[in-house]
Order: sequence, then structure tokens, then C-alpha cells
Amino acid sequence: MKLKMKIKRAALESGARLYLKALPWRSDLAGFMLMPVEKLNGTGKMVRVIRSAQKQDHPLFKVLVRLATEINPRCRSSFLSHHMPLLIEMPKADGSFFPKVLIISVTSRCNYTCPDCFNNTFSEKSDLPPEVLDRILFEAEEKGTKIVAFSGGEPLTRRDLFEIIERHPGLYFQIFTNGSLISDEAAKWMARLGNVMPFISLEGDKTLTDKRRGVGCYQKVFKAMKHLKRNGIIFGSNVMVTPDNFDSATSDEFVKKLVSAGAMAIWYITYRPVGKEPNPELVLSRERHFELYRRVQTIRNTWPVVALENLHDVSYFGGCPAKLGVAIHIDHKGNVTPCPPLHFSNQNIIGQTLEEALAASPFIEEIMNTECSGCIILEEPSRLEELVLKTGAVETGEEDELKNLRSYTSPGIRDLKKPFQTRTSEDIYGRLMEVFRDG
Repeated sequence: MKLKMKIKRAALESGARLYLKALPWRSDLAGFMLMPVEKLNGTGKMVRVIRSAQKQDHPLFKVLVRLATEINPRCRSSFLSHHMPLLIEMPKADGSFFPKVLIISVTSRCNYTCPDCFNNTFSEKSDLPPEVLDRILFEAEEKGTKIVAFSGGEPLTRRDLFEIIERHPGLYFQIFTNGSLISDEAAKWMARLGNVMPFISLEGDKTLTDKRRGVGCYQKVFKAMKHLKRNGIIFGSNVMVTPDNFDSATSDEFVKKLVSAGAMAIWYITYRPVGKEPNPELVLSRERHFELYRRVQTIRNTWPVVALENLHDVSYFGGCPAKLGVAIHIDHKGNVTPCPPLHFSNQNIIGQTLEEALAASPFIEEIMNTECSGCIILEEPSRLEELVLKTGAVETGEEDELKNLRSYTSPGIRDLKKPFQTRTSEDIYGRLMEVFRDG
């Protein structure tokens, strides 16, 4: 990272921490938490949107009130001091090749055997070696990465995970987990670290969750949330949406239960037909994709929770995070892939830096040059096959993913960007997205 950028980043983080310590953090002041950065580049618009939310008593302002009143000071300070500089420095993709968000499948081990899991392709049960993981994280921190998402397998099967996180206080970690291993002791450790945000997987109601994950799994999720809420930790839930759980996972009853349990965010991820025994029938149609996003809009304009939907929200910024060079994935073997469900690679970080691996990957370069508005797996499977063959990328799992691509036909979900733009401008969240996108 250039010295000038290091100094700027350090100043922003230091200023954010000092201000957050000084704030009385009463709910009536929560809407003004960003006032000190109003004069910094690109943030004046953001502050005005938040003030507008306060005047309207919009759920977005209520999210800030929850952040002020439900979250412990260490976790709150870490969350804002890590994310604020990221937003200020990067209102839109800057063309750099090093990812601002890093997704790492730290293990292939999992204590569950969920069907249709896109990471359920590995027969070899192993972890990414801790020395390799540490090296990647130190490099990411040096290059300006702020957010690291740990996935798996089940990340919390690694007993060294919190010790690794503790060595990297300059990064903010999201952990995508089934929640079964979050004890009160684990929650206390997260609270002490401060820079950890778990996302716990659910399918919707108890019947749907236990059917896919096993009897008792639903109860374990809310037991984990109880530990997290008690310790004042910021956490969310992620849901893989299919036609089977669409209604349950987007219902007011489901959202209300999550908010009551303490969840600050809901991340809706649409099913991709990859991995072990892919099922194209679980892919949402074009109409259902639009319906999902309309429902997500309603949720975040009704409930005090940040609701996001992976396909439309990323398309508004010009394409998937891998295409924009914003995010990249490393699997448990060290293979560098565009994203977790895309099991093709022609570079590995074992024996070289991530920067070297990215620079030497024609597959990643081709993905970044596509014109796909959202997810290439869903929208252009035949184009994806062409890129794999053209660049010599190899399959990273044991399934025949090329065969799967040839047998899958896109449900016609191309060109999602324009309809999305006309809808998001109608709400406060859409206005915030415009600020982050346009600066």
C-alpha cells in the first residue's frame, strides 16, 4: 500500500475511534454518528441520507438506534472504524486488481451434511494451513483489504480460528456459519475481539430448516443468537433462497423473529446449480428473482434490519464483486477462484502471494472483462464454459462442473440492471447505494 494511502487510512481509523469513544451513544444521537466525517470526500451525501431517514423515522435510522443501544462498545467501534474508511475510500470500484473483500474457505470440514450446498464438493477433509492463512491475511492487510469473510465447510470447526483473527486486528471478519458451535464462551471471545460478525444460516421456519439441516438445527441457531445478543455482538443471518422456502424466508413472521433475536442483517443468497447433485429446479425464475428483490426492498423499508439480496444488489454496481475486482475467493486448498460457488481455477496461493496469483490468472481476468450484470453461473453458463476452456482453468472439486454447466439452461434472468435501478431510487437504501456507487 502506498505511504500516502496508509497515512490517510490510519488517520480515518484513528479519528473514527476517538469520535466513537467520545459519543454518549444515546438513541437520540445515533443518527448523527457520521457527522464528523461529513466534510470528508464523498460522505456529505451519505450523512444527508441518514438525516433524512431520521426525519422520516425510517427503519434505517432505527437500525442505527439498535447499533447504539444493543451492541457493546468494542464491537460497535470496531465495526464502524473498519467500515467507515472503506466507504470513504471506495464509493465505487477503482480498477485495482487487489480485492477489497476477501472470501476464504478456511476448511472443508463441516458437522452438517446439507444437500445442495455449493461447497459440498470436496471429499478431502482438510483446513487451509494456518501459516498460509496468516500470510494471506497479512498481505491483505498490507494491500488495503478491510473485510475478510470466512466460509467453509464450517469455519468454527477450526479451533485456531479466533487465535488467527486475534493476530489481525486491522481486518474485520465475517464468519458464515451454521451456528451450532457458537457457545456462550465463543460469543464472549467474539465480544473481546470486537472485529467479528457472524452470519448464521437458516432456511426459513423450523420445519424447512430442520428438513434441510437436520432435526434440532433450528433450535441451535436461536440458541446461538441468544449468546450473541447477550454479549452485544453484531450478527446477521444468511438464507439460500429456492422456490421451496421463498415464502417462509421472506415472510414478516420470519423477519420479526430474527429482529427479536438480535439479528442486524439478513443476506438473501439465490441458489446456484453447482456442487454435489445440483438441482436446476431450485433456481428461481426471472419473475421470482424480481419478486425476491421487491420483497427485500419491502423488508428493509419496514423492519429495523439491513436486508440485502445478492443478485440485484451487486448488479446495481456494475456486476458481481469478482467482475469488479472488489472480491475474490480462496478455497481450503489455496485455489484462487472468482467466488465460492464457482469451482474453477488456474492459480494457487501456495508458494506465491495473492497479488502474484491474481496477476497470473487469465481466468480471473476474463471474468472481470465479461459484461454479465449479475451472476455468470445463472445468466450465462455457456459463456462460463467458454472462459474455462479458453483459459485452461481446472475444476477444484471432484464433481464434473463442466458437465453440469452444459446441462443447465439459464431461466432468462439477463439484463437485471435497468429494472433494479428504477426501483432502488425510490427508497433510502437505494439512495445510499447511489452514494456508494457514484461517490
